[in-house]
Amino acid sequence: AVCVCGQNPPALANTEEYSGTAWSNETANPEVRVKPFGFGINSAGLVGGGESGPSSGTNSGEYNGTSWTNSATIPLTMYDSTGVGTTAAGVVVHGPQSPNTATLLYASGGTWTTGTSSPALIGSASAGGTTAAAVFTAMVPGAVTTSYEYASGTWTAGGALNVARNRAASGAQAPQSQTLIFGGDDNSATEKVATELYDGTSWSNQTNMSLARRGLGGAGSTSGAALAFGGYNGSDQSATEEFIGSGVSVKTITAS
Repeated sequence: AVCVCGQNPPALANTEEYSGTAWSNETANPEVRVKPFGFGINSAGLVGGGESGPSSGTNSGEYNGTSWTNSATIPLTMYDSTGVGTTAAGVVVHGPQSPNTATLLYASGGTWTTGTSSPALIGSASAGGTTAAAVFTAMVPGAVTTSYEYASGTWTAGGALNVARNRAASGAQAPQSQTLIFGGDDNSATEKVATELYDGTSWSNQTNMSLARRGLGGAGSTSGAALAFGGYNGSDQSATEEFIGSGVSVKTITAS
């Protein structure tokens, strides 16, 4: 996993990689920023938007596991936005600022194009999946139980969350039908430990995190493995927690 930027405060440009047991410092992002979006994997990822840097709202850059390369300028100023997908095909849903239902698509070579607007104001959100099948949770203003599915330019209503929240994190690299979300806060700014799993239709409660927090980072590529890191619950946090789910049971059946 990769953790990029954020605040301590002040705003940070730090990049750290998680090996499965420990974090290590890597090449800093070209911009200091808070509330950026990101998608991809640790050897091919993209981070963009955010606040605080001189051009952070429209800046994007790709990470190859070692160094950063500036990518095309984002056509909108974006912060509190949410992205999923890969550096070959990514989708980013706008944050709370106008036009707050905008959707942008990212393609190989650093090309940004306009996609189908979201059906509601989506910001401070968590998400999982790909441009072909994704799920996005949370809206602005406030914490809600609503989720929306995105599939190659088409938006539809998703299943309702069990716990209203925003500023949660997710195993964003997982398929839509294996998306985990965790943490966040509610409308009274109370941080959450709740974890939920989306199966492509509905959300189910999973084992809670140990530490309640909002604005945290998340990673994971299946419903059986996710990572929660950082966040805020009255003070900035450096804690990391791993989620280990039941996963898939594989059996070999031999005909007789």
